[in-house]
Amino acid sequence: MARSTAHTPLLLDVLSRSLAALLGGYGLSVALPVLVGLLLPVERGPATVTALLLSFLVYTGAFLWAFGVRSHRRAW
Repeated sequence: MARSTAHTPLLLDVLSRSLAALLGGYGLSVALPVLVGLLLPVERGPATVTALLLSFLVYTGAFLWAFGVRSHRRAW
């Protein structure tokens, strides 16, 4: 059975958006605890916990944004 090429652009679009969400969300969620940990005027422990909890929201937001924009190029 021959594979249909009609779905190839859609598959590449979803793959591109998924990679943008994974890589971009990971980069943001790793950088956020470092930044918030340095900027919050509290002790290191509570600042780290707060930053790590915020990083889950940022990662989820990155995924939603990557699939919410019109084109996969904009997601990158």
